[in-house]
Amino acid sequence: MKKRLRTGESRSLSNQKKKISPQTKKLLLLTLLCTALLFGFYMFAQYQIGGLFSFVVFCIYAFLCTAFVLAYIIYNRGFSRKNLTLDRLPDYMTFAEKEEYIEDGKRRISQSRWLLVVIFPLMFSLFVDAVMLFTLPAFSSLFFTAK
Repeated sequence: MKKRLRTGESRSLSNQKKKISPQTKKLLLLTLLCTALLFGFYMFAQYQIGGLFSFVVFCIYAFLCTAFVLAYIIYNRGFSRKNLTLDRLPDYMTFAEKEEYIEDGKRRISQSRWLLVVIFPLMFSLFVDAVMLFTLPAFSSLFFTAK
């Protein structure tokens, strides 16, 4: 027997909107703010000041991006604990050890989310600079001819 739905209810789960937690909203806004600040400073250093200072800023951004990405991967232990189930763990571990092992992986991923607030703006700045460096000259030659 089919269950009757109330007015406004839907059978499919895809129609239901997922609620975003306040912590996720705060991290998203912080990421956008950091992106605006870091990207703005990077573009100012690259195209307004120029010279040796722009190269130093590029090296600092590249070093920081690499260091934070490596720290994120090392702290999360190479994501070896992500999507891990009890049956995939060795038999010599007790049930409590297996549960603790899986919870430790989940805790590490949730605690390291703040690193992404720094990683994404740095990667975005370097990516946009690479796109501007390699693609804009090629496309500008299609539309603007040298006299």
